[in-house]
Amino acid sequence: MKLRSRSRRIMVAALAVAAISGPMRAAAANFGPGSISADLTTFSIPRPPGFRAFATFTGPLNERINTGTPLAGGGTWMAVRGNWLITANSARNACQSNEARLTVDTGRVDVDVTDVLTLNPEVAGKAAGVLVRGLPDGSALAVMYRDTGGGSLNLERLGVGGTMASIDSLGPIASATIRVIAAGDSIRVWLNGTEVISYTLSGADRTTFTSPSTTTVGLISDHDRSTRHDDFRVEAL
Repeated sequence: MKLRSRSRRIMVAALAVAAISGPMRAAAANFGPGSISADLTTFSIPRPPGFRAFATFTGPLNERINTGTPLAGGGTWMAVRGNWLITANSARNACQSNEARLTVDTGRVDVDVTDVLTLNPEVAGKAAGVLVRGLPDGSALAVMYRDTGGGSLNLERLGVGGTMASIDSLGPIASATIRVIAAGDSIRVWLNGTEVISYTLSGADRTTFTSPSTTTVGLISDHDRSTRHDDFRVEAL
């Protein structure tokens, strides 16, 4: 009886290994550059619990996005500066010619953030973009599109000032999908699916913008008619 029970356990263990090993090899073959997911129909790799949320800004016209308005998936918005309204299934800054920020605290320093900007070509001097690594005092890193000087996409320090990296001569842009991955001292930026900035923080920037308090991300816009934000997504890494 003991021998039969032991044989049964060995057979079950062998079948379990065989069932897993095939899908595991298939999943590994599906990884792309920077990917951390697999073909979920065959095998999924457990991921550590983290923050994940998104906002498509659907709602009644001119509905206000207030501090405390929830995002889908988790977290709540903080209208740090300005007033934000829903317009045409997007979020816009309702403050005339004043910088507005709409942020969410992820509780994590390393994040992957995406936002879709729609830019009004009739408004000159506009600037808008995405915040990462925000601090309680308002300092943050920002990826900003600015249409001055031929149009540029900049990695900037907010609060302490200065441009860290820039892609110039982009010209007028009607729509832009901006993605930012901040992981450790690495800041990588994509514009419409193409990686355009890869920057490594060092010195004082590294000290400031990798501290445990840099957990805020969000949207920034400087004019109520210049830009709209849509399909905002953030995932903690």
